Amino acid sequence: MTDATTEAILAHLLEATRTYIADHVPAGHAPLRDLLPAALDFEPPAPKRLPVADLIAGMASNTAPESGALFEALLAAVPLVQWRRTYTEADGFDDDFLSKYGWFHLASPRGPFRVDGLRVDFGYFGEGLDYRPHWHEPEEIYIAISGEAVVGVEGAGERMLRAGGHLVIPSQRRHWLRTADHAALILGVQWGRDLLAKSKLADV
Repeated sequence: MTDATTEAILAHLLEATRTYIADHVPAGHAPLRDLLPAALDFEPPAPKRLPVADLIAGMASNTAPESGALFEALLAAVPLVQWRRTYTEADGFDDDFLSKYGWFHLASPRGPFRVDGLRVDFGYFGEGLDYRPHWHEPEEIYIAISGEAVVGVEGAGERMLRAGGHLVIPSQRRHWLRTADHAALILGVQWGRDLLAKSKLADV
C-alpha cells in the first residue's frame, strides 16, 4: 500500500475522530476540540500488528449506533498502524493480559499525525482483563466506542463505561479498568505535559 493511500485512510479516521470528539467531549472541556487542528503533518507509521488487531472486527455488534462511522473508519486503519503495549511481563503483566491489550497513536507528538500538546489513541481491552491502577501527568478523557468496562478513578469510585459514554480522568489521578464478558474499545484523549511518558503503576 502506498504512503498516499495510508494517509488517506488515516486522515478519514482522524476526521471521524474529530467529529466524534466534538459530539462527545463534555461542555467544560470544549477547548479540547480546538487542540486537534484541521491540518496536521503526517508521518507514515511503520505498521506493527498485535493479536488484538484480529479481534476488533468482532466488536461490531457491541458498537453504539452513534459510533458506527468511527468504528468503520477505525476498522480500515487497523492493519496500517503501529500497535503498541505500554507494559511487559517485567511490569507484572502475564501473557493473558498482554494478548488482549494494545493501543496505537493516531495523533500525538510522535504521530502519525503530528500535534503538540495532545495525544489521541485507540485502545483495545479484551474480555476478563484487569488493567491495574496507574496514573500519568496529562489529563485524559476515555470515550467508549464499543463494548463496556468498569473504570475506577481515585476519589470518585467506579462506574460502568458503555459504548457512547465518556469519563474524565484528572491529571495525576490513579485510575484502573476491568472488563468482564465484553471487550472494550476506547478512544483516549490526553492533553498537558509528558504526553509520551510511560504511565506509572500504583496500588489503589
